[in-house]
Amino acid sequence: MTLIFERDLGDGVPVTHAFVVGVGAYPDAKPGKGVNKDLRAVPDVASAADSAKRMCDWLIENKDKLGAPLATLEVLIGDAAHPAGATPYAWANAPAAAVQPPTVENVKARGKAWVGRLKARPGDTALFYGCGHGARWGADPVLFLQDLNTNEDDPWGGFFNVGETASAFKQLDEIRSAFFFLDACQEFSPKLELSKTSWFARIIKAQDPFLPSREKVFMLSATAAGMKTYDGVSDDVPGVRLGRFTQTLCTALDGAAVRYERGQWIVHPGPLYQDIKLLYGTYDWGDGDDPLPFDPTQTALPNEVHAIVRPDAPEVPVRVFTDPADKIAGFDLRIFANPNRGDPCVRSREARAATAWIAWVPASKYPHFAVADDGNGVFHQEMFNPDCPIFDQRIPIP
Repeated sequence: MTLIFERDLGDGVPVTHAFVVGVGAYPDAKPGKGVNKDLRAVPDVASAADSAKRMCDWLIENKDKLGAPLATLEVLIGDAAHPAGATPYAWANAPAAAVQPPTVENVKARGKAWVGRLKARPGDTALFYGCGHGARWGADPVLFLQDLNTNEDDPWGGFFNVGETASAFKQLDEIRSAFFFLDACQEFSPKLELSKTSWFARIIKAQDPFLPSREKVFMLSATAAGMKTYDGVSDDVPGVRLGRFTQTLCTALDGAAVRYERGQWIVHPGPLYQDIKLLYGTYDWGDGDDPLPFDPTQTALPNEVHAIVRPDAPEVPVRVFTDPADKIAGFDLRIFANPNRGDPCVRSREARAATAWIAWVPASKYPHFAVADDGNGVFHQEMFNPDCPIFDQRIPIP
């Protein structure tokens, strides 16, 4: 089974067709297996399969909030054994039948079926999410698939070229827009680069440089060329590990990266890329004084503003400092929606660092007031507008 969600929303309703690929297991890239000794030390990554399941849940839970409502969800996931102490992700919308693994042939077949749905009528939206081991092949980010190191003639094949596919979608005339998200490392491998591989999952004809292209594709990768991406403990369920990029992406799409456009709150590609790295800093990953790098990279940006999602009642993070910073120790933070200081509107307050508060505030077009209160009748305030995430709000304290 691969099509885990499907519904008919009627003619004339623009919809989203989604494709999710999570590669947790690389069974032939292990000692004593496979065809190439250089590819026998690829670790499994259970969190990649769990991250894909998390994205499937997010898509189904937000099926009617997407910029175009979700019509189909095609899924390929390869599970791996979880390391000791790790808790498997509880897939809320798991299908009754087992999902097929992300092999080259399965990605070809199910990816072409996905493209076929997008070609069936004009005006629909494409959404792709992938997670697993990855690399750079030329300038393109690729996702290694489950049958890596199985082809004797082409052991470095067995991947899906996500970058090439995203570029090709610029010439897919039928679609309105496309969103690609890739949670995978982008390390450079000389052996991959020199392999001249031809065995990989191509689902659409490569972009033709002699034909016109429309900039209607957004692609966001978890990391920059040559860099790694990492997983981390889920904020929601202790012991569950998910991709850090995936967790931050879901937070952004849930409304942390909203903007008010044409009378509605939406998350669209421009602010998503601007905000996601700063949103990452609102998590406590337990890295201490040596945080792991987080370098998401935008490799395609559409010319038009199309909503990825329209979240209900979005909340935005506001990171508040005192100025000077060392004054924070003597104050608590209160945030009010009006100058008369009724009940504070802060959902939660947490000092994630010694020098700043992190507050989550309902998104609003109207002024709010950040108040530093010493509890003894001395307070200082500053006005701000929570119409987007704010990462450097300061309260001057003489």
